Formats: sequence, structure tokens, C-alpha cells
Amino acid sequence: MSFWVSLVDAVAVLVIAKLVWIAVRVPVLRFAAERGSVRAQLALGNMYGSGKGVDQDYDEAMRWFRKAAEQGSTAAMDNIGVLYELGYGVEQDKAEALRWYRMSAEHGGTDGMNSVGYAYLMGEGVDQDEEEAVRWFRKSAELGNPMAQTNLALSYATGQGIEKDRDEAVRWFMTAAKNGHKEALAALEQLRKDGVL
Repeated sequence: MSFWVSLVDAVAVLVIAKLVWIAVRVPVLRFAAERGSVRAQLALGNMYGSGKGVDQDYDEAMRWFRKAAEQGSTAAMDNIGVLYELGYGVEQDKAEALRWYRMSAEHGGTDGMNSVGYAYLMGEGVDQDEEEAVRWFRKSAELGNPMAQTNLALSYATGQGIEKDRDEAVRWFMTAAKNGHKEALAALEQLRKDGVL
């Protein structure tokens, strides 16, 4: 009986601690963000964008992402691009999204590079150009971005924007999987099942 009581007490303490942390976290982050902390600005932007720990507010998310982006945060630039791409809190604007992804890419952001590649692949905010898409995927993939590695692998597997090359496709899928992109192995298996590889 005492084990269960102490277990219940421990869970109650953890729940209370989490609630206190949430209540304290936002003011602490806001304090740091207002004093120029890029990490705090990005964290607040993510919280407001997702509604975790605060009421969801895309305007507030955009405000904090812009502050972080002004200080060179490629993650913030990418997040602004996503807001424009999906039309969250702003009018959907694929060209404006691409502008932010390019800005991220110019600052070395591999997610931005991958997103520029995807925009070219799909013709979103720019004329469709599969070869240009592959160029961006490769640049990001070579810098270690697992999603770009998967996109490059898919390009090799399908021959989209580059000559079809089974060995290169498998190599990039495996590299992406080693770098934590779980979907890479699933995509590889599906392409094998479909007879593409």
C-alpha cells in the first residue's frame, strides 16, 4: 500500500512541477527574447506556432521568428517560409515562402536548401525545374540534411531531374537512414516493392 501511495505522490509532484515549469517558462523565455536571445525568440515562436504551453497565435509566432531571423537564425527563416507556404497567420504566398527559404539557404541553412529544391521540384513560387531541384537537394544532402538525402535518393530512383541511378539511390537512402530519417528505409522498400529499384 505504501508503494502505491508514494508512486501516486511522485506522479502528483511531477505533474505539479510540469505545470509550474510551463507557468514560469514563458515569462523567462520572453525576458530573454526581449533582450535579444535568438534561442529564446525561436523557442517562443515555436511555442506560439504550435500552441504548446501558450495559446496558438501565428502573429506572435511570426513576430518572434522575424526577430530571430534578423539575427541570422536559419531555423527562424525556415519557419517564416513555412508560415507563408501553408498560409498560417498570413495569406498563403509560395513566392514569399521561397524568398525566406532562399534567405535561409544563403545563410547556410540546409533545411532552407532542401525547401528551395522542393519548390523547384513542384514549381511552387518558381517555374518547375527538376534539374535545379536536384542541385539544391545535393547541396543540402552533402551537408548532412537527412530529408535532402532522401529527396536526392528519390531523384536518382525515379530519374527526376537527373539520370536514373539505382546504386546512388540506394546509397543516399542508406545515408539518410543512418542520419535518422526513418522514412528513407520505408521509401527504399516501397520503391523496391514497386519495381522501381
